[in-house]
Amino acid sequence: MVLQMDIEGWEWEVIPAAGSDVLSRFRIIVLELHDLHLMATRSGLRRVQEVFSALSQDFVLVNLHPNNYEFPISWHGLSMHPVVEMTWLRQDRVQSVGPGRYPHPLNAANSPDLPDFALDPRWCAGTGLKPSGAASRATSV
Repeated sequence: MVLQMDIEGWEWEVIPAAGSDVLSRFRIIVLELHDLHLMATRSGLRRVQEVFSALSQDFVLVNLHPNNYEFPISWHGLSMHPVVEMTWLRQDRVQSVGPGRYPHPLNAANSPDLPDFALDPRWCAGTGLKPSGAASRATSV
């Protein structure tokens, strides 16, 4: 099964509440995360950590793309994107893990009338995604 979630900010409540037993039923999770720039606050960072911890128990992040409907916010020299699109693949479906390419060639701007924003390479640290990197990426069975 595939879970596609775009619930306008409620993902911060739903994902941790769902728990691993529910989330692990899905092979792929596609999320639009809202208000990600709030991680610049302690409470916002805790929420982001809680969601990423819940997802990374059973999943590998395989794609990350900023939504271009909202402009990034600069925080201590880092571009904070208020809305991002993420794709997670369940770990037991991964055949190999290597550096994925970012941006992925199939990524496209959410709105073609607005500029597409490049993701700061620091966002890819620890994710397995490498900016303009090698062609290998996690592959599914």
